[in-house]
Amino acid sequence: MRFLYMLTCLLLYNHSKAQHTGAKQQAMAGTSLTSFDVYAASNSIAASAFVKETKLGLFFSNSFLFPEINSLNLSITQAIKHGNFAYTINYFGFSHYNTSSIGFGYANQFGENLGLGLRFNYHRISIIEHGSKSAISFDLGLLYSFNEKVRLSISIRNPAKQQIGKDYKETLPTNFIIGASFHPNSKIDLAWQFEKDLQLPLRAILGINYRLHSIISLRTGISIHPLLLSGGLGLSIKKTQLDISSTWDTHLGYSPQISISYVISKKKQPE
Repeated sequence: MRFLYMLTCLLLYNHSKAQHTGAKQQAMAGTSLTSFDVYAASNSIAASAFVKETKLGLFFSNSFLFPEINSLNLSITQAIKHGNFAYTINYFGFSHYNTSSIGFGYANQFGENLGLGLRFNYHRISIIEHGSKSAISFDLGLLYSFNEKVRLSISIRNPAKQQIGKDYKETLPTNFIIGASFHPNSKIDLAWQFEKDLQLPLRAILGINYRLHSIISLRTGISIHPLLLSGGLGLSIKKTQLDISSTWDTHLGYSPQISISYVISKKKQPE
């Protein structure tokens, strides 16, 4: 009975927030829309336009210390001469209930400041008593970098409100997200975000990243609806980035996360 209750809470919780991939982003409570890293492939397709390397990232998250329920993500940003490709694979759940998705996107810069992106996603939801259902959705993104200090981004996820299979009236979540970040100097990043699921209250998020040393960063964040506190640290060593974090939901408890990314190659500039 306790497990059924926790699973119900988990599904509601997972539905209540837009997807935030990467332990850095989780440590900052989910402020992910203006982050120029490999996990932009999953978080903000427009931000992928500003990534200057071909990167691979792996992300693992456990939900509220429940050993059976975990999230896995593989994100790849492929830097080409004109724009970037983005590839994502996601899994959440366990044998009796799980969701998975595969995404493919493209993003490009227009001038030095504007990035636009489009991502298509194939979703599959499996429930042991009811079999599997699938759906296809798409995301749109825009990011404008005013200068080296200020960025603004907008993301629209599943604007077509795709349904889960023909026999279900339930639709995939539709999210409208706006985020901004301020980088006053080389040590501090401030980010905030507002998210609106069509069926849920507005969610507000604030995150802070502080570079304690050239290879060490400390992070924290807070969000409301649901109320969530977070923190973590990052280690950057040559081509490898390692991040760990934990979030604390006031009702459901702790969720630890870890991610690692690696730079495969630098972007080739167009001739």
